[in-house]
Amino acid sequence: MPNFNLAQIYTDATLPQHAADYLSLIQISDLHLLTDPTAAFSGVYPNKHLAAVLAALSQTGYDALLATGDLWQEPSTANFDALFAQFDVLGRPWAAIAGNHDVTLELDTHLAFEQWRHVPIGADTRLLSRRLVQSAYWDLLFIDTSVAGQTAGAVDDATLAWLADILPQSTRPCVIFAHHPMLAVGTPWIDRQGVQNAEQFWQVVAPFAQRIRAVFVGHVHQAQQVSAHGIAMYSCPATSVQFTPFTADYAVQITAPQYRWIKLLNTGTLATGTKKVVVG
Repeated sequence: MPNFNLAQIYTDATLPQHAADYLSLIQISDLHLLTDPTAAFSGVYPNKHLAAVLAALSQTGYDALLATGDLWQEPSTANFDALFAQFDVLGRPWAAIAGNHDVTLELDTHLAFEQWRHVPIGADTRLLSRRLVQSAYWDLLFIDTSVAGQTAGAVDDATLAWLADILPQSTRPCVIFAHHPMLAVGTPWIDRQGVQNAEQFWQVVAPFAQRIRAVFVGHVHQAQQVSAHGIAMYSCPATSVQFTPFTADYAVQITAPQYRWIKLLNTGTLATGTKKVVVG
């Protein structure tokens, strides 16, 4: 089967767009897949949800699929092989970045959350970190905010330095993709798990607000839009379970899986929204 990993096939080439006036991207996030495809996660069947989303996308015109973390509850090379093979079947470029669950094994989950053990593991090498992909009109920047063994995120020193180096190199419009949010979304327990050094991140990127059209993140399990320094941050709803907005403690909504569509127009503006998928 051909390999459609965007980071490998477009390292030195331009990501093509099929529409004359925009690049079409699909963002999926927080899949929380399980090794047992019949098992449930927080009241939903995540593997079944993803299958429905990918089936819908197979009938949709787009240029690249971007998966922004928390792909597996039980991360392993074999599990990532299986997921990426599903992406390859779609026959279009794809890219994936790590979320906290992709670099952490959660043990003793039958106990209270405070008693869980979070065991760090290495990220799969196919998950992007500090990677630039270009289209004819746009720059796409992928960063890794996961911290092995932890739920909350951070932008490490190497990534901050990479951003500080790459952002001044062009005036082309760009978007940044990450897992953890760098801004509060109004749900306190989620806000505590965001990028812990968000102030440092914004110190680096804020001077380039004229360039950076948006930051797209996962982790939130909600569709939210907030902004800082003139830069919008959009969170992606989950393909698994949605978290109830604005709650002090963990609460979920059992609804249809969702994804975010993104159109990057040749003019340097963008449009984005979310779509629900019916699970048969």
